[in-house]
Amino acid sequence: GIDVLGRDVLWSLDATHLGRGEDGIPVEAQAVREVATTRSLALTVGPPVTTDDAIEVVAAAAALRGGKYPLVLATDNGPAYTSVRFERFIAASGVLHLLNLPHTPRHNPWVERGNRDFKEETGLGKGVVVPDVEWARRRLERAVERLDGNRLRRRLGYQTARAVDATLAVPYDDNVRARLADAVRRRVEDGLRDPCSAREERVLRREAILAALEELGLIERTRGGRSLNAVKPDRIS
Repeated sequence: GIDVLGRDVLWSLDATHLGRGEDGIPVEAQAVREVATTRSLALTVGPPVTTDDAIEVVAAAAALRGGKYPLVLATDNGPAYTSVRFERFIAASGVLHLLNLPHTPRHNPWVERGNRDFKEETGLGKGVVVPDVEWARRRLERAVERLDGNRLRRRLGYQTARAVDATLAVPYDDNVRARLADAVRRRVEDGLRDPCSAREERVLRREAILAALEELGLIERTRGGRSLNAVKPDRIS
């Protein structure tokens, strides 16, 4: 498990199936979630997600933050998220890309929980016929309003996601982005001194990002609800 110790450290991005249109074309929702507060920052609804959709939704989330991007963005290995153009976009924004290992959805649990909430709240999902995209979008936007604005979250001290998001501090300054990138680069370079497989390199890069975040006091990794560290930093709830 990972506790994120402030806002805009880690966002999570994923798409989920909402049903099919009357023409049989799948309809998907894509959402950016702030991991520390569970707030959904931006979403798209439409046909299967493209690179343009992925760039659009991340840029919309950043616009909500006054143009500020997170330190790290977590995604799965969907083609929209592993395309060269998407990788260039987030790199140009100073964002590190935390990729799941293939076929390991538990590596991006934050947005997976959000997807489950969306489906439970809207009744959309596998087997549903979607009359049109705007109908699905309106249902989803109303669900987000209820989930973020009305639902009290136990892990947030029985506050709403929106209330916590409005008050939670960003725990870093502009210099930390460069320090984080440098710490990750050094870890990866050290690990690549010995030959490794593509999967081993993916594991190495993922671990380098998480270890660097922890070293800078931006996350806390836990096991079974307890800290893996002897000294625990302050938590957000």
